[in-house]
Amino acid sequence: MQQHYVKKLAEGLGGLVLDVKFGSGAFMKTFEQALVLAKSLQSIGKNNGLPVTALLTNMDQPLGQFVGNAIEVGECLQILKGESSPSFADTRELSIDLASHMICLGKKTSSVAEGRALATKLLQTGQAYEVFSALCKRQGASGLDNLPRAKKILDLHSEAEGYIVGFDTEMIGVASIILGAGRISAKDQIDPACGIECLVKIGSRVSKGDLQFRIHGNDSHRINEAMNRIRTAIRYSSAPPAPTPLVAKILF
Repeated sequence: MQQHYVKKLAEGLGGLVLDVKFGSGAFMKTFEQALVLAKSLQSIGKNNGLPVTALLTNMDQPLGQFVGNAIEVGECLQILKGESSPSFADTRELSIDLASHMICLGKKTSSVAEGRALATKLLQTGQAYEVFSALCKRQGASGLDNLPRAKKILDLHSEAEGYIVGFDTEMIGVASIILGAGRISAKDQIDPACGIECLVKIGSRVSKGDLQFRIHGNDSHRINEAMNRIRTAIRYSSAPPAPTPLVAKILF
């Protein structure tokens, strides 16, 4: 990560906003580890005259509703068009958080609050989608409405009841790789249509038989194996968990 960061410095940036993740789905498993990394990266920037803001964000559950290539892009397009939904509210809010700091560091506004208001306006008016669409067309895209779709979509229902208090987010990532949405080695082929639709969050109250996930895939064997992995990735309790913020800390 630090090597990639040094490349960013060489590009002549005027400011940098970092999303440093921690939790079961992140490289840094604990907040403390992520904090050490964020401070280290921030010091490299400051020593080179680069303003750096770091947001430490929680990855103890999937972000948004989708895990996978085409279905994640579809979710992002909904957000860019100004659409709102509880299923991807966390993705939208984190995107606005990051954008607000970038806008401020880029001196488009005089404060983060003003940057947030501008970012929100650009989403609500659909202007963000228009700019992104134009960018894609300049790079040869014929349109954004024909994203790949999986041939099979299977539902995964709850086998327990209670409150969801945690996920093994890394295991859900492994399940997505099994489906073909990711790769282990550079030689592996990615199937952009495959992925996982997450319909529950930490704090969700579920009963036996409730729909929790939809699995998007093109191979029945891979789908079954992925479903078995996901079943082991959910923790339940009879009591609701304490709420935890998505953005745990911001370093300026």
